[in-house]
Amino acid sequence: MARDFLHTEALIDAVLRQIETHGPATWFERGNRECLKALAFGDFMDYALRFDDLVAETPAILVRGVSVSPEAGFHGTAGVLGTGERLQVVMVWPWEHTLDDNGTRVTVARGKARYAKLLSAALFYDHRLSSPNLPGLDQAQVLTTRFESCEYDLPEIDTIGLPLWGLSIDMSVLCRSGGG
Repeated sequence: MARDFLHTEALIDAVLRQIETHGPATWFERGNRECLKALAFGDFMDYALRFDDLVAETPAILVRGVSVSPEAGFHGTAGVLGTGERLQVVMVWPWEHTLDDNGTRVTVARGKARYAKLLSAALFYDHRLSSPNLPGLDQAQVLTTRFESCEYDLPEIDTIGLPLWGLSIDMSVLCRSGGG
């Protein structure tokens, strides 16, 4: 069986590159109201605890690993192991910067739908996260990425009493590790 089969860190780095490469330009233009304050490996609760003024540190997109499980059909065959890595991409956005394509403020519900579409287009632009091989990992290969779910209501953000909203997109990445 492959010994190096947990690839969460490299996969999250690939997801961050995917968003940076294929996300809307307005997310990366300094001075633009939609410009991201953070595109980072992280969890919302860790991010929230680091700042006295959380609203000033948004908009933000955070990516974290959720779980890793073995995939059927790969167990120990010629030293190969298949794993499914579940990742979560969380978007935290201030109400005042919830815009439509023309830069006009819109309702949070409409904004969530718009930003979910933009984020999913960036994430699934290339089904292999830009590269089937994970740099720096011996004999590891991304076989496929799968959309799992989009959550428009995140209690950890919606209930903190700040003018922020959040959404998340969960995805699974099938990796093959080891072998010849």
